[in-house]
Amino acid sequence: MNEGIEIKCISLEQVYIVRHPVLRPNRPFSSCFFDKDTHSKAVHLGAFNGQQLVGVLSALPNLCSHLELQKGMQFRGMAVLENHRNKGIGTLLIERLTDHIEAQREWDYFWLNARIQAISLYLRVGMIPLGAPFDIPKIGLHQCVYKNL
Repeated sequence: MNEGIEIKCISLEQVYIVRHPVLRPNRPFSSCFFDKDTHSKAVHLGAFNGQQLVGVLSALPNLCSHLELQKGMQFRGMAVLENHRNKGIGTLLIERLTDHIEAQREWDYFWLNARIQAISLYLRVGMIPLGAPFDIPKIGLHQCVYKNL
C-alpha cells in the first residue's frame, strides 16, 4: 500500500510545508511552530512519494505528565497531505520514528496527544490510551496515548 514511499530525516522548513496546511489551515503560519522543534535531540521525518514530500512526523524530548518515567519523547505534528491519506504513510512514519528513537537507547517511552478521529491508527501500532479525552481549543478532541520502549 505504501510502495515507493521513502522515509528520511528532513529540515524544519520542510516539516512546516506539510504541517501548516494539514494541521493549522486558515491560521497564521507561526501556529505550526512547536516548542522544542529546534531542540538538539528533536527528530523530524518526512515521507516522500518520489520527490514530493507527502507526510511529516516529529519527535521532541518532552515528559508526559501522566507518566512517572523520566525520559520521554513526544511525537507531534503527524500530517499527511489529503490525497495521500489512508495509504499507510502515517503508520510507516510512526514505525520508522519508533525505530529511530529505540536505536538511540536513551528514551523510556514515547507519547502523543492523538486527535480522536485518528486514534485507531495509534492503537493499531500498539499505543495505549492514558487518561480521559480532552479538548484542545480551536483544534479539537484528543486522547493521550503512549508506548514504552
